[in-house]
Amino acid sequence: MNRKTIFLIALIIAAVFSSCSKLKESNQTAKYTNEDYFKISFIEDGGETAKIISYLGSRQTVSIPSKKLGKTIIGIDNGAFFDCTKITGITIPGTVTSIGDSVFDACIDLVLIDVDNDNKVYSSENGVLYNKDKTILIKYPSGKSGAFDIPKSVINIKENAFGYRNKLESVKIPNSITIINEKIFDNCANLKEIIVDYNNDVYSSENGVLYNKNKTILYKFPANKLIMGGYFVIPDSVTNIFKKSFYECNLLHT
Repeated sequence: MNRKTIFLIALIIAAVFSSCSKLKESNQTAKYTNEDYFKISFIEDGGETAKIISYLGSRQTVSIPSKKLGKTIIGIDNGAFFDCTKITGITIPGTVTSIGDSVFDACIDLVLIDVDNDNKVYSSENGVLYNKDKTILIKYPSGKSGAFDIPKSVINIKENAFGYRNKLESVKIPNSITIINEKIFDNCANLKEIIVDYNNDVYSSENGVLYNKNKTILYKFPANKLIMGGYFVIPDSVTNIFKKSFYECNLLHT
């Protein structure tokens, strides 16, 4: 092999490595892309799917696209819409199969979460987010006010479903609910009462306060519950009080 041939082979090898290096750089640069107020991340370089990382716009009503940059949107990252205080309504397409736990937290004016009927994982009813068959309550919008009756189909409530819902005043819990996370009503500053269905085998309520069935455990005293004189008498039956049962109860005297 003469010198000219060796030189040509070396040039070809150098060109190939240079091309691969540029391709890798291109993929890394394209991984995070801004378009139409959304920041997305490709699930895999060269793949067909992507997820929403954050919302960069200022619209009041937002429709998450089913496709962006030719990629199918299948996920919404944890905290993607966190503190988007101007949003009042959001629509989730049928392609989304994964939603982060705190994705809509601190969206103080959000009153409507609407899921496309074709979605096979999630559903919505009256602006509230559930799994498909409505056995799991995932998210109650921060901006919804007044009273809320949990549907009888629900058997489980996500830990962060009601956290920081400062406009929620009353909650009715059906007999289908058998597990309630101890932090579920934390920071619901305007909550006045929690009412449990009499036929619930695990939980009970009395005068708007949440207990276990035989009232030996006090789970939650609503933060904004008004008591005559400002003093609350704990029932004699109670032997255990949850750590944050009286958190932010500013109307009570100590």
